[in-house]
Amino acid sequence: MIIDLYSRKVLGWELSDTRTVELTLSALNKAVRRRNIESDLIFRSDRGSEYGAYAYQNRLKELGIESSMNRPGFMNDNVYVESFFQTLKTESFKGFNFESVEELRTNLAWYLDSYYNFKRRHGSLGFKSPDEYERMAA
Repeated sequence: MIIDLYSRKVLGWELSDTRTVELTLSALNKAVRRRNIESDLIFRSDRGSEYGAYAYQNRLKELGIESSMNRPGFMNDNVYVESFFQTLKTESFKGFNFESVEELRTNLAWYLDSYYNFKRRHGSLGFKSPDEYERMAA
């Protein structure tokens, strides 16, 4: 998941049963296609090997995005993403048994691309959806 900290909008995501640099690059490239790159962007992540990989770090540099990783042993450095995943699990997955990866992908796509970004209200955004919040600020 790649989330804009300002609006809490999910900009890019991928799903796989393994974490790879190709997977994370795909999510990053989706985010880049959805958003104009401006100066002084910071990409915050955990210390996963896929984020530290040369290919990923080189892509961030190509885009002019600074990389910032959690400090070792401090999961709450990335508290916004951790909070997002808790919300995602509670609202989208809890109590469901998916028959296939495609069923999970379909559920996730609806939640992120139709509900979360456009309809879900956030207290931290004045009870606006991420899309509404961005449009207000434009």
